[in-house]
Order: sequence, then structure tokens, then C-alpha cells
Amino acid sequence: YDAVLVDWGARLVCFVQVTRGTTHDLKLRYFSDCLEQLSFGDADQWTVEIAFVVPKDKLEAFKVGNVENEGALSKYGWGRGEEKSRVCVVGIDPKPQG
Repeated sequence: YDAVLVDWGARLVCFVQVTRGTTHDLKLRYFSDCLEQLSFGDADQWTVEIAFVVPKDKLEAFKVGNVENEGALSKYGWGRGEEKSRVCVVGIDPKPQG
């Protein structure tokens, strides 16, 4: 991941992965390790999101590739085998503005 956004008041953690590719694997152990380091007391009280940011022209073609360590985020409400469907994919215009 390229960024971790934490909203302590809302109990929300959002991992952001920026890629130019049309596929990207989801290696859940890295997300799980980071969450463990953040030391949340009540894991089930937190919302965890993962977002891939891709160029707009690749948005429709983008696919999450292999999922490694299925179930690694289960204590955060991510069902084993459902991880691909939980990921958010957004497109941006990568050209400089201004």
C-alpha cells in the first residue's frame, strides 16, 4: 500500500494502493501486519477499507489479481474469500493539473 489513512473518531482505516497496471494482487498479510502495529483494542469496532487508485482509462479493465492470506482481515469483518468484492477501485486523471 502507498498510504494508510486513519480516522480515530470514526474508527476507520483506509489503505490506498496506487497502480498503473490493469491487475494487482491483494497481499492481505501486509494489511494485517499494519493493523496489528496500530494496536486497536477492539478490532471489531473498526472499519477497514482498501482502495486501488488507477488511471481513468484503465478503470474498467482493472481487476484484483490473486488474493494471498485469505481470512487475514476476518477480525475486521472481512469474510474469507470475499476480499476481492470488498476492495474499492477508483479512477483518476494522472495528468498534472494547473
